[in-house]
Amino acid sequence: MGFQIFLGVCLVLIPLVMMVFGGISKNHPPKNINGWYGYRTERSMKSQAAWDFAQRRFAGTFLKGGAILLAPSLAAAVLSCFLDEGPQGILCLVIITVQTVALVLCIPPVEKALNANFDNEGRPKAERGQCEKDSE
Repeated sequence: MGFQIFLGVCLVLIPLVMMVFGGISKNHPPKNINGWYGYRTERSMKSQAAWDFAQRRFAGTFLKGGAILLAPSLAAAVLSCFLDEGPQGILCLVIITVQTVALVLCIPPVEKALNANFDNEGRPKAERGQCEKDSE
């Protein structure tokens, strides 16, 4: 039974981490460009305006992604308790693979929004520095 609990925790770990870090980033985004904390890509680090925009956009994306993954992950965690070792392992492998892909898929929408709102030097594309409204 201890192993089933361990697998259950593993299955909900990625969605919970996404939600926790999304919430932290939403409520306490990194104020300055840095190499340690926050959404760090070459484009997001071009300017302070791009950095701030990317932090807001990524926090929302991460929160939504984690929330979407949580329900099926919890269902899989419960289901895995009733399966034999073979099917249980396959289910866990599939769920964790899907979660990892979803985690990585949070990056392209942010990069697309950065590209739409900032030039290659990190300057806002819209007049007077107005960026497209963040959708959260």
